Amino acid sequence: MLEQSYFHMLAGFAVLMLFSCAHTPPPLVVDGQPLSSVDALIHGNLTRHLKVLTKDIGSRSIYEAEKLGAAGKYIEAEFTDMGLTVRRQEYEVSGRGTANIIAHSVWFDPSRPAILLGAHYDTVPGTPGADDNGSAVAVLLETARLMSSRSSDRLENVVFVAFSTEEPPSFGTSHMGSRMFADSLDYLGYRIEGAVILEMVGYYDHRPRTQKVPPGVELPGVGDAGDFLAIIADGQSEGLAEKVLAGYRNSRSRLRALSMVFPDPQGQVAALIRLSDNASFWDVGIPAVMVTDTAFLRNPNYHRRSDRMSTLSIPAMENVVIGLASAMMSL
Repeated sequence: MLEQSYFHMLAGFAVLMLFSCAHTPPPLVVDGQPLSSVDALIHGNLTRHLKVLTKDIGSRSIYEAEKLGAAGKYIEAEFTDMGLTVRRQEYEVSGRGTANIIAHSVWFDPSRPAILLGAHYDTVPGTPGADDNGSAVAVLLETARLMSSRSSDRLENVVFVAFSTEEPPSFGTSHMGSRMFADSLDYLGYRIEGAVILEMVGYYDHRPRTQKVPPGVELPGVGDAGDFLAIIADGQSEGLAEKVLAGYRNSRSRLRALSMVFPDPQGQVAALIRLSDNASFWDVGIPAVMVTDTAFLRNPNYHRRSDRMSTLSIPAMENVVIGLASAMMSL
């Protein structure tokens, strides 16, 4: 996830970034108590997904087509094992083939408006991409599994999508996987009325001064600790953000979530909230929210080789799954 105007600035630090040491926060504390595992099955599945993506496969960019393809095949196999119908939206970037992985229930009704839950599965070259975006893919898969196991008939209006090529060189171009998908909805036969995009959801730090806040953004009552999940929306997506937050808070998740709506974003804020696949849906008039740990505003391992599985909070991700499944079922 990288906004183009920052690309040249960050490129100068690329070598240093790739060889930097990992910043690993202490175990997350919520309401004065360590956040422990809440569900052994969810914990085990999240751990397995992260291990396969970040350790067994590793860096998975469009420049590493074989590894990117292996990640896509893993995601496809997981969706299939859940009993979901899976299809591939194949396309090429710079002569290299890749695909968005799309899944839905066998009871999916294409005549009805649908809600999409998605995350990109590629990485910046040379990085294991644990938080960006292995954490989101793991949560996507486990949320889909949890929803499928609870109430299959409720999935008749839900589409799960793992997008390829979100990262440079495709970011902000017509070759972004989410843009390819959003621009092809009529051809694909989907009526998407709202999209929930997962972007980096695994890094949390309850210590003071671990959360950066951009100028012009206010977080009353939140403080300066990076220990919350943010649901970010533009003006057209405010209603969706409210519903997602309400559904999340109606779950047993112990991880705090808050909604941040920017009706008329300007300057740096306007750039920051367009840093993921949610912007592809905004640009075609579809409400979308980005669910995130706020990326580089919190995680010092962003786009570095130090973005490793060991820096993430699996218990926090379990709570994201629990809250997100509740939110998606309520939409």
